[in-house]
Amino acid sequence: MTTKSKTPLQLTLAALLLVQLAPRHADAAPKPLKVFILAGQSNMDGQANVSTIDFLGEDPDKDRAALLKKFKPDGKTLVARDDVWVAHRGVYGNLGPGYGGRKSDDTLGSNIGPEYAFGYFMGEALQEQVLLIKTAGWLNLERDLKKNPITPEEQAMLKRATSNQGYHYFGEGRFFILLGKRFAETMLELLEK
Repeated sequence: MTTKSKTPLQLTLAALLLVQLAPRHADAAPKPLKVFILAGQSNMDGQANVSTIDFLGEDPDKDRAALLKKFKPDGKTLVARDDVWVAHRGVYGNLGPGYGGRKSDDTLGSNIGPEYAFGYFMGEALQEQVLLIKTAGWLNLERDLKKNPITPEEQAMLKRATSNQGYHYFGEGRFFILLGKRFAETMLELLEK
């Protein structure tokens, strides 16, 4: 069975449907919604296995090392947030681990991207319900270069320009936690202006 890739419009419509179907208390006024679109390539997709977040606790910077306790207060399970929703590649739900790069568009995986820390800190700082619409795509050199042949010089230049092994293929969730945290800090500064 083949699965059809979702278009950005389909993802946006699905996210809006999620908002409409969200449970509401009869006696409570609807809560305002803050929507953030997280768009990027492979680093936004998130290629670090969730288990590597534990390395955050070994960071020589004590403030950064303390972040692990925020995300895993019991030392075992990553915190999920129902005040932050995520829509990414066919999966929609409360913020938690698994929205990073994955093979299936229909189920959560075992990777994490910057959406986790970004969503966590936005949820902490904002009173409104938060919706993260995440879209991330990346160039697959093996696949895409076969479709569109280029010269060997262009291929070498493209490989150098797109190589980011030091970030996500290193396989450490600490990078994505710190990236997401910095995104949230910057966004909160902009929202204050």
